[in-house]
Amino acid sequence: MADQPENKSTEDSKEKLDLNELSGLDFGPNWAADREKSSNRKNTGSSARDKKGGFGGGKGSGGGPRSGGSSRDRRSGGARPSGADGGANRSGPRGARGDFGRRNAAPAQFEPTVKVDLYPQDEAFDALIARLRASARTYQLFDIAQLLLEKPDRFVVVVAPLAAKEAAPGKLYYSVPGHLPFESEEGAVNFVISNYLDQFFDIEEIETDPPKGNFQMVNRCTITGKLLGPPNYHRYQEFLRHHHANEISGMSFERFTSKIESVKDPEQIEAWLESMKKGARYIVKDRQDGEPESFESLEAVRFFLLQHRKDKVVGSGESVRFAGRDIERMPKGDIRRSVEAYIEKQKVFPLESANNIRGRLRRHKFAVYKKGSKGVSFVCAVKRKFRDSKTVFTDSIRDLIDFIEKHPEIPASKLPKAYIGIDT
Repeated sequence: MADQPENKSTEDSKEKLDLNELSGLDFGPNWAADREKSSNRKNTGSSARDKKGGFGGGKGSGGGPRSGGSSRDRRSGGARPSGADGGANRSGPRGARGDFGRRNAAPAQFEPTVKVDLYPQDEAFDALIARLRASARTYQLFDIAQLLLEKPDRFVVVVAPLAAKEAAPGKLYYSVPGHLPFESEEGAVNFVISNYLDQFFDIEEIETDPPKGNFQMVNRCTITGKLLGPPNYHRYQEFLRHHHANEISGMSFERFTSKIESVKDPEQIEAWLESMKKGARYIVKDRQDGEPESFESLEAVRFFLLQHRKDKVVGSGESVRFAGRDIERMPKGDIRRSVEAYIEKQKVFPLESANNIRGRLRRHKFAVYKKGSKGVSFVCAVKRKFRDSKTVFTDSIRDLIDFIEKHPEIPASKLPKAYIGIDT
């Protein structure tokens, strides 16, 4: 009875999946729908009150002293009917209700910036295949897909640019170390410099002389509280880019620079000068003839990598494939947000993920078939064979089949008790 999944306990705990309902399916949060319903009720009530003549003379009403209408009416020499301005008075109650509705409207849903697909990780899929073969039971395809989606170690992610009409296929960049996707080459290079410099350089700390010059102020990041340096220092832009790449996530460089403040406190300036007494020397690994031996600034490091090691730093392609466990290592941004949103959507209704494993199951000689009016897909290692009048079974199997045919609604979980009196 492994091929009878429609037991009552399963139906009570888990809704049946109806593919015909996809057209009206909304993946937005529940609170968004609740607010929309609440807003509709409020708007309906407002219209009804307007038809009856407004709210009366209470607080915020059209005839009250705070509506801003009575003083204008006195200046114009007479009373003015409610709504005579055609809604132009936005400061009145009608405009206030409109502003309240806009303030409480649900935020716009995030639109993914890349196309995302999920595929089973090879080792996890091989283990799953072994378990399915050993059990010889029938499982819903959606249940198998959700099992793979439970843990990031069990799937891989493939991202690609969204297809644009009448446009050439786009491309994404990826960091060669770590193999993570980025929308720009600069983003991939910054990630490598922030996380994988030890693959290209031996880094040692050195003592340096503090900068010399007339520094009247020092800029500070209001997000992290770290001192960045005086704006008139020649390496200031380098410090800005390095701080943004290493310390700031999910924020554009332009918005980051708008969060910088200038500090004229002599103690803060002195603290920055003291911090500049320590530096780093980057000694080149696998140095080739004619290449410099070392560098003492990240700008020089960046230039060297792009000139001599670019193929080992950054690459590009029409799609980027990476392990699901590496999602948490991705910098916060639109690509990571697109991936996380897609995974949550698939956990609710894994249609696309199920289709991505359907072919692999068939290549492993699994039987994949649909059953019922809803078209629910099932998977089994044993190929189905329909019985006919010529099929012969042993007495015990024939008796079991006869019992099931006489009790077609009995769930598989209750069959042992009903048939032979065993309470499992």
